[in-house]
Amino acid sequence: MDEPLLYIIDDDLISIFDIKIRLHQSSYKHRTKSFDNTSAAFNMLASDYRHIDGVPDIIMVNFDLEGMDGLAFLINLEKNGLLSDKTHVYIFSIYGVPEHMKKADGHRLIKGWFTKPISNRDIENIFSNYFNQGNSGQLRAM
Repeated sequence: MDEPLLYIIDDDLISIFDIKIRLHQSSYKHRTKSFDNTSAAFNMLASDYRHIDGVPDIIMVNFDLEGMDGLAFLINLEKNGLLSDKTHVYIFSIYGVPEHMKKADGHRLIKGWFTKPISNRDIENIFSNYFNQGNSGQLRAM
């Protein structure tokens, strides 16, 4: 399997930096693009530039973004045909309240959710889940 393309979408630049460090510490090879808002990520996927790298294999998006939150972003991508059925989406939030995440539960592309800060173990689980597609269930971490 090729190196997966991973999108990180969060308005907290420190969080993006932390996730990138954890990704770098991972044993899995990958390509990463980061965005500080959902509009920038949506515009990238809606533009012709998406053909350079393709559709992301894994999207990690903050649920708590201003404007178009993580779930609205996902619905908008899907509505416009900008995601693959094989794309794995992971939602994360600074709030670890399960009721807060229930909006996202049950969506076919969402493979799991995490509470910030994301750990090295979370990153390993995301890659493991991606590379073993169909062999593992949804990830839930608190």
